[in-house]
Amino acid sequence: DGSFIPTGRLKMWVEILDESEAMGRPEPVLPSANKEIIQARLVVWKTKGVPPPEDEEASHQIVGGFHRSDSNVEIDVFTDTHYGSLDGTATFNWRMLFDMEVPCHDPVIKLQLYHNPLLGQKVPLGEATLDLVHDTLRCRRIRRAVELPRGQIPLSNPAYPGQCRGFIDCQMKLLPIEEASAMPVGSGRDTPNKDPYLDPEDAHLREHRSALGNTAFGRRAKELGESLMKGKCTSEGDGEGGLRCQGHVLCVDADCHCRGDSVPHHCIENVGNNIMV
Repeated sequence: DGSFIPTGRLKMWVEILDESEAMGRPEPVLPSANKEIIQARLVVWKTKGVPPPEDEEASHQIVGGFHRSDSNVEIDVFTDTHYGSLDGTATFNWRMLFDMEVPCHDPVIKLQLYHNPLLGQKVPLGEATLDLVHDTLRCRRIRRAVELPRGQIPLSNPAYPGQCRGFIDCQMKLLPIEEASAMPVGSGRDTPNKDPYLDPEDAHLREHRSALGNTAFGRRAKELGESLMKGKCTSEGDGEGGLRCQGHVLCVDADCHCRGDSVPHHCIENVGNNIMV
């Protein structure tokens, strides 16, 4: 219609060859417009430098991965929880699997890091978006695996504009679904645990898988025990012999009668063993 207003986009390439070159070069195979399945294997190794939520000394970290297909099917997968991170570092050694339709309108995987408390809702700590448009199309075109090497992805948080909120240490491999089916791997740390092997016995990982047995909880329990030795219970009993002391510690000794009195030694001994937070 003579208008210069753009109404779309054409992607193409042009090669100008003389006759001898053209005769000696095979015709390129053009990919089909039909959708194919590419499996994305994302390994989340660690997080680093993640500030805890406001008014919290430690963070209980969990990572979620999200992808939405053109048919509006959402894939969402989560790691397990790393409890009691005092220095902003968490270890996961966790594999996420995404079967992605290629080509697709939005070939991205969104990563979200949360604080996952024992009680209450998850608190967003940071997020990042992995744009896989070129890598998925390349995998589809060459019909073999594409490796995205291990690296640290910076995290942002809309509540803290312009600030880096830590890093996710991860790597990825993209495979045509036929190759992925011939060489399966387990999600998380399940078998087959290979390519790469994710160590379930990692010392840092194992130390922080218990909500009550991690370093941060032990430190907090010690502080509470010391405060109980110096002070008194400030709360009323729960009617079943239990007592919430200083709003944090719950004595579960049914024979405890320390309401309003100096806390007896058997209450203090329960700290770190028979308490809930």
